[in-house]
Amino acid sequence: MIVSAAMALACAAVFGGAVVQGIVGFGMGLLSASITLRALGPQLMAPVNVGLAVFMNASLFFRLRKNADWSIIAPLLIGSPFGIWLGTYLPHIIPADIFKTCFGIFVALSGAVLWTGWKCSAEGFVPRMAVGFASGILSGSISLGAPPVAIFLTAGSTPKHVFRSSVSAYLTAQNVMSAIAFALRGAYTADYFKGLALLLPFVLAGTWLGSRFASRVNEQMFRRGVMILIIVSGLSLLI
Repeated sequence: MIVSAAMALACAAVFGGAVVQGIVGFGMGLLSASITLRALGPQLMAPVNVGLAVFMNASLFFRLRKNADWSIIAPLLIGSPFGIWLGTYLPHIIPADIFKTCFGIFVALSGAVLWTGWKCSAEGFVPRMAVGFASGILSGSISLGAPPVAIFLTAGSTPKHVFRSSVSAYLTAQNVMSAIAFALRGAYTADYFKGLALLLPFVLAGTWLGSRFASRVNEQMFRRGVMILIIVSGLSLLI
């Protein structure tokens, strides 16, 4: 099979993004979306990225499942579907550019504030459900649901192993919900499976490598890496 230059670059991008996600717990979609868009086109990019994310987050959670904090995960999962539902309608109500700019500024500023050392413990079922709701809104509208959860866990000084496990569990469930939505829209065509089959080995290899490297990253380095990704996530919405 002949692989185009754009697809070869997409393989490298998802591999690198998966390494980062294996270390931090999120970031693959953020780092590779623009490149996979060029390789797959707008119709295939979103469903293929969701399919890749299901396998990636599920494999990551399987390795980290003993460290999952379900008192964090459960409220997030309860709030998320309501946010996803609302998020699918927001682009029809609020112009996409305005929506992305407002959230981009908020996410980037949140990362900058966290960098200064600001902390806030958002304990309790309702605050955590609200974070899941906000994450669902971003996931349903612009397919970028990780930043609100990352901000919440970083502000609460969540330990690295709990952060990675809880985020991977939450994102697995959210990705499955998105995958079901794509299935109902008839997105799973022959081209979808070809793209998924080509990119998936690179994603799984990158996730494995990142997971192996994660043990060498101390808590301070981990927090700094998370905050950098949060800021990059916000700035990416402003482009």
